[in-house]
Amino acid sequence: MKNVLTFLLLCCFPFFGSAQDLTKTIVGQDMARIIRAFEIYHTNAYHYADSAAIAAYRDELLAALPAAPTKMEAYRALNQLVCAFGDGHSRLWDQEVRTAYQSAGGTYFPLAIDVRENGLFVRRAFGAAGEDLVGQEITAINGRPGHEITAALSAHASRETPALDRVLLSNDFPRYFWLAYGDGPVAYNITLNDGSVRSLQGVERAATLRKDTDGPVVETKLLTDEVAYLRIRHFEGAPKTFGGYFKDAFETINDSGAKSLILDLRGHDGGDSRVGARLARYLSPEPFRTFAYSEWKVTPAFRENFKNLYLPGGVQWAMPVLKLLNPHLKAIFSATDNENARVEYPIIKPYGQARAFSGEVILLMDGNTFSAGTCFAALFKDYRMGTIIGQESGNLANFHADGLIRVGLESFRGNVQISNSYLVRPNGNEAATPVQPDIALDPATDALSYALEHLVGRNAAARRRCAFSGKTVFAPASAPDDCWHCPGAD
Repeated sequence: MKNVLTFLLLCCFPFFGSAQDLTKTIVGQDMARIIRAFEIYHTNAYHYADSAAIAAYRDELLAALPAAPTKMEAYRALNQLVCAFGDGHSRLWDQEVRTAYQSAGGTYFPLAIDVRENGLFVRRAFGAAGEDLVGQEITAINGRPGHEITAALSAHASRETPALDRVLLSNDFPRYFWLAYGDGPVAYNITLNDGSVRSLQGVERAATLRKDTDGPVVETKLLTDEVAYLRIRHFEGAPKTFGGYFKDAFETINDSGAKSLILDLRGHDGGDSRVGARLARYLSPEPFRTFAYSEWKVTPAFRENFKNLYLPGGVQWAMPVLKLLNPHLKAIFSATDNENARVEYPIIKPYGQARAFSGEVILLMDGNTFSAGTCFAALFKDYRMGTIIGQESGNLANFHADGLIRVGLESFRGNVQISNSYLVRPNGNEAATPVQPDIALDPATDALSYALEHLVGRNAAARRRCAFSGKTVFAPASAPDDCWHCPGAD
């Protein structure tokens, strides 16, 4: 996600993209470079992983490589090392291996798979072949048992928990299968739960890409005379631009006379958390802050690049004044080198009755509500703006983000992105858990249909009035009649 800083600090080594023959020694040097980069630039390199365990894993990965590894073998080993740190916003970017594979006609696994704790299940086929397999369980692929495949693919998933890793793998199973097992066969022998075996041909990468990202970034419409719908696909862009989108959207919603709003953030890819603050001004029942606080790892290179990129020479003389006005500037330029700068977030006032939406609000969230989408979900829940329906968010409510540092590699054309900040949800609860829905649904249940059925009067007994915000919300049947949306619940 992007927070206040939107620049990219690119630290490239002189041997980046070297044409020399790849050796195990070179890959080992890249492994050392990755670990050192985390230790220098990350706010807490070993937040999710033990330093001794990382060192041991590096040795294990290096020992498994041949003396003259291929670039694919190097890519696989280096990616596993990065993912072992368990930070969803630190990742390895490849600018060579995948492109070369696809240019040579390489294909990918032809089915979309839901990776669940209890097995692999076919969600859809990327062509006519295999459509009859939708919903069936796969027990093996090319002789590899399903549990072995899940473990191998999970080593290439960078989310903070195993459950979040499974969501990531389900989003793009073909890519992760290729990452785990290399170039891949032309055909895949798929063993089903009934013991039968199907052989399917691989497909081109384009066939496996998500199709639900098409459409407007912000979509507003009426589902009924009284229920408005607002879908936001991401917060990627200038906050001012989104401010215009939201102004138009809420003018339309309020002019329509809608009494309820379904806010759909399923599949939200993240972006700039300041956009979420602009959205919250239309929904929050009280003044709010986007985060309790954030921490930034300040290094000389970070500070110098920030100054040169965002404070042109003509205004750098005004730094003493600017530091008084901007809490991020004050924290970053007052911090000791190689330490974390802490930023406390200011309180933001919501809009008044003339602009805000005062009706019932339901937020739809799923395991693909990521980064700045998760930040908004935490903000929405902490300030009791309504009811969240769906699945838990796609990353932890408190997480490392803002991958502003990229360090070049020698093994192939690529770099490792290192998170530079740590963000804490508005209520200050630093528990390592995703944002939880108020009403949890199985992923197979359509959350929009479920919410709409409730709003048009079905299951009305599940609705309660929140004494805090005055809004009507969904509640468990055992909830008290006056209020159930209590402070601190998550």
